[in-house]
Amino acid sequence: MNNERIKITPEIKDRMQQMAADLAVQAGELRYVNYIILDPTRADPYNLYDFMPIYIGQTGDIAMRVKAHFNAAIAAKRTSGILRKLEQLLRDDHLPIFQIVECHRTRAACVKAETVWAQRLLHAGAALENGWPDQSVFINDRNLLRFQRQRLLQLTVGEALDANVSFEVACRKRCSSKVYSPSDLDAAYSAKTTLHQLRKVFRFCHGCGSLNQFAAIEGLDLSRR
Repeated sequence: MNNERIKITPEIKDRMQQMAADLAVQAGELRYVNYIILDPTRADPYNLYDFMPIYIGQTGDIAMRVKAHFNAAIAAKRTSGILRKLEQLLRDDHLPIFQIVECHRTRAACVKAETVWAQRLLHAGAALENGWPDQSVFINDRNLLRFQRQRLLQLTVGEALDANVSFEVACRKRCSSKVYSPSDLDAAYSAKTTLHQLRKVFRFCHGCGSLNQFAAIEGLDLSRR
């Protein structure tokens, strides 16, 4: 492995910055997007894209994400995965291509769509460098829904409020359970706190001391509780 920081050409840098700016314009007001990265040295086996898809991602700031990918790859500190692949391309003066495939109003919709897009791409012969199981191997519909529910725990309290996602805390021994509405969470915790982080707050059942289990639930109307 070459650990020396990559020295990219001014042309590659200019093209990268222009690509990031163009994608930001394309995203527009629907800033949450699913995007793919294409390897310009390999053909797409089914000609669905100009080149071979090697990564599927989601972000609320596509321009910043493009630059973050490039900066991490240029640092040349990874030995595997998508950053290692980007590093190899940049060392050979090839510009990886970023392309938006879907835009969303909320991050909840975006993270769920990421799993769907990963499966769609895998079935179309894409060589994805993603690490998550639902984005790197084939899964059935039941597991797809399970992974999507897990992904919703990545939401912040603010993003849960925006998408009407509630947070369920239930004792594993079934002695108690409670569903916290997005407004409940917003009133008690920072908007930047993730649902995943809240699992530490509610780790143990107040009734019996057993471990709790958690779920993110979409679309509940808790106004008449």
